[in-house]
Amino acid sequence: MNREEDLILHGLYSWREIIKEHIPVTAAEIAWLTQHSFAEGRHWNKDGKFQTLDYSQRPQETRFTSFPAKTMRPLLYLEECGLIKINRTAASMQVFEVTKAGAERARRLQTRWGRVDLWYRDRKEGIVGLWVPAVVAFITSLLTTWVLHLLGSRASG
Repeated sequence: MNREEDLILHGLYSWREIIKEHIPVTAAEIAWLTQHSFAEGRHWNKDGKFQTLDYSQRPQETRFTSFPAKTMRPLLYLEECGLIKINRTAASMQVFEVTKAGAERARRLQTRWGRVDLWYRDRKEGIVGLWVPAVVAFITSLLTTWVLHLLGSRASG
């Protein structure tokens, strides 16, 4: 899972923090999520309206455009992973639902430690999964040797 997909999932879930709720969204609103941080994504809905990258819109109107492939790729990946459900509508708007699995991941994305945990879980099958335990074992052995050296020097001194 990449950062763009995580930002979209987190924003969709943070709107109301309810699973299986219908969320009608335009492409410009999804684009806004991908361009902002997790903290800003929590405030995606401002004054009863989703933030958007469509700067030509007036406060009371929404300009609908079709979902480009760049915007749909992460959404289709999230759907294929079972994290969201896309209810197909007209080309200008899609209706999304966050699934239980999506809510679990989105909750972890709300904290820094949760994001670190997800980063490790997503990469533990690769080189990170070999490297991190090796570094932890090395540091543990150094600390153990240091503590035993300190205890040994106190006992003899």
